[in-house]
Amino acid sequence: MKDGKLATIFAGLLLALLAPAAASAQTAFATSNYRPGGQTLLHGPGPIELGESILQMPVPDGIYVINAKTSIINAAIDAQSGNCKLWVLIGGLGPNGTVLSTSKLVVIDQTEFRIGRKDGGSQQAVALQAAFKIVGSSSASSKNNNVIGVACRAYNGIAVDSVLTAVQILGGVVTLQPAEYEAPPPPQRF
Repeated sequence: MKDGKLATIFAGLLLALLAPAAASAQTAFATSNYRPGGQTLLHGPGPIELGESILQMPVPDGIYVINAKTSIINAAIDAQSGNCKLWVLIGGLGPNGTVLSTSKLVVIDQTEFRIGRKDGGSQQAVALQAAFKIVGSSSASSKNNNVIGVACRAYNGIAVDSVLTAVQILGGVVTLQPAEYEAPPPPQRF
């Protein structure tokens, strides 16, 4: 059994070495926000405010695997809830940084969080991820004006240790249906 697993691993490594360079990732983009004291979040529900997003970075058209993470600290006395959204602004910014009228804002992942009382030292880790194809304008001068970002809201919260990465890949995104869950058989009784 060990030899079979070892042979399978060896064959996988050999195939990975022989794979063409075109099968690997093209470019990785990353940004972080390690401000001293963190970034105060917008209060309550509302639309995404690009200027108040905790992270954002421009990217060219392409297919991306995107990951983001942050920690939310409670700055209120009582427990509170909030949410974070991973968004893409397709064909989004003009030369002076203004949002273009032809741009399209898409939320590609979101999560809700709950943090306990401030005096309990409550902090909640938040992770967001997606695979997404960005196709902006066909104009060559506007192919690098897409923006990926993370926006979080809470009653009174602070985002710390925030990171956003996007790896551009060749090929396509294949979405598979989840497998049906089968309960394991009951344990044998002796």
